[in-house]
Amino acid sequence: MVYLHRLLRATLQAVRLWFRAKKFFSEVHGKYDARYFREELAPPRSTAVLIGMLAAFMDVARAVGVKPILAHGALIGWWWARQLLPWDDDIDLLVSYDDLCVLRNLDGNEFEGGYLLEVNPNHVVHKSLNRDHRQNLERNRIDARFIDTSSGLYIDITALRAVEGKWLMTKCPHTFAVESIYPLQSSKLAGVEVFIPADVEDVLRCEYGNDVLARTTFNGYRFDEIAGVWKMLPN
Repeated sequence: MVYLHRLLRATLQAVRLWFRAKKFFSEVHGKYDARYFREELAPPRSTAVLIGMLAAFMDVARAVGVKPILAHGALIGWWWARQLLPWDDDIDLLVSYDDLCVLRNLDGNEFEGGYLLEVNPNHVVHKSLNRDHRQNLERNRIDARFIDTSSGLYIDITALRAVEGKWLMTKCPHTFAVESIYPLQSSKLAGVEVFIPADVEDVLRCEYGNDVLARTTFNGYRFDEIAGVWKMLPN
């Protein structure tokens, strides 16, 4: 009976949280801002747009002292070839929560090249409805976006929040050991100066498992170790 009572209370709490805020960002086709979408861009055009966006955003961040960190698919691409994965259609970055608060001062600003920075006002709610990053209960897990208004493509920005001193967590949620993220390293992705975690391999293994650093065939591509690039497999 006590268990059922706790379960009911937890369920009611989840429902209340579900209705606490509307979803701030709106997408179409998974990776385009709904307001600016015109047509789906195929690689290599989409890749070129994303790299241009990354260069522009890193300039903005550098000007205000923010250090965005490559994450998720972009970090996988960096590890394998220092390029975006050819099938990726977005870029994910992490920032410290303090850096997110700095970016908040630029919310709504438009930048040269037709880029718009927006910070989700729901970033002040640190708890997530998701129990893991595969769930989609949390409607505001993305804290900010840098959007290309000519195509709708965007860069997702999520904040790292301190948890129990030695852990960092996003609202997705993803959890990382502090020593796996900091101190940051400087590097380049497709020629753009970026920051990467202190221990890239540990971050990727924790998120994707050991296969991410060993699997050379994925999504219709094979990694050519001699050329150092992902090549499309023949049909």
